[in-house]
Amino acid sequence: MTYQPGPDDPVPREILSRIVDSLPDAIFFKRPSGIYTFANAAAATLLLGRTAEAVEVMGETDAALGVDPRIGSPSADRWLTTSDQPVRGEIEVSVNGVPRRYLLSRSRSLDGGGRMLGIIGVAVEITSLRSAEERMRRQEAQLAHAARLSLMGEMASGMAHELNQPLTAILSYLPPVLRRLDEGGADRKLLAALEEIRAEARRAADILGRLRGFVRRQEVRRASVRLCQAVREAVNFANHQAEQAGVRIAIDFEEGMAPVMADEVELQQVLLNLVWNAIEAMEAGGAPRREILILTQSAGADTAEVLVRDTGPGLPPEVLGRLFEPFFTTKPNGMGMGLAICRSIMEAHGGRLTATSNWEGGATFRLTLPFAKGDTGT
Repeated sequence: MTYQPGPDDPVPREILSRIVDSLPDAIFFKRPSGIYTFANAAAATLLLGRTAEAVEVMGETDAALGVDPRIGSPSADRWLTTSDQPVRGEIEVSVNGVPRRYLLSRSRSLDGGGRMLGIIGVAVEITSLRSAEERMRRQEAQLAHAARLSLMGEMASGMAHELNQPLTAILSYLPPVLRRLDEGGADRKLLAALEEIRAEARRAADILGRLRGFVRRQEVRRASVRLCQAVREAVNFANHQAEQAGVRIAIDFEEGMAPVMADEVELQQVLLNLVWNAIEAMEAGGAPRREILILTQSAGADTAEVLVRDTGPGLPPEVLGRLFEPFFTTKPNGMGMGLAICRSIMEAHGGRLTATSNWEGGATFRLTLPFAKGDTGT
């Protein structure tokens, strides 16, 4: 760098000092003895780990200033006394209590005779750059995950189609079998069991149809649904897993509540997901008392709500804030899509899905749905 002073200019050294001091990059110089003889404000801030002025480091050593050894590296200083190769690296240090990342370069300065004058250090802050790179990596991972989920959706649609064929056959064969058995005076328990098989086959076919419809993004088919019935069916489906985990499920219905407007199968899928999550949370958290309480109640003149309350470990604030984000999961093998899909289903129904931590422990998930217009409770 060269400078040509004018007749009215200040001392060139003062101008250079102001220019260097205004730079965002940290620049410092220290003698072979380790004493700092030059530093700009950014360097003083880096060396001291707080907002500082250059004058605070002048004439001091790393030891006297308490400089982080990653910045004032004794090994790097020793290396530079004999090597012309600069020492470069990325460091993370705390400045004003906030983690910051820098690219730090140190090189030795020699006079005309080859005698070492000292060490020049330059540090460029790259905190924002690294944060942007991390965001980009997360976005790329999410896009890759979304692509895998899209492929899984196509596979699920194909599997649903294939599985629907044997279910259709079962539903076709059962009616004549039931008639023949009934005419032949078969045991009523056997007939009842076969009727249950037919009902479950219909339910499975309906679920597979909804799965294909969900993948194809078809319109939600809403109708008048009794919440108590939807809850009972979801609980019946979850009872086996609950028993295996030692979880007791209790239900409490509001008397005479009007039906809601919903797609019954999707509503059951949301309820089942919430119950399964509660069971897994209590099992994984080692809860001594394992109970799930499901309540249905009115939440105003136009809205019904279902509360799914458990006695598990609850939801920490850092989890609660991201619970419904796509791809966010606390499970080792989870995809992080279950609750995000549940919320999107509820919002498509004109409802809501929220979560809170209970003060006595555990968590409560609250879903709301509009009442079916023109229907009254019974």
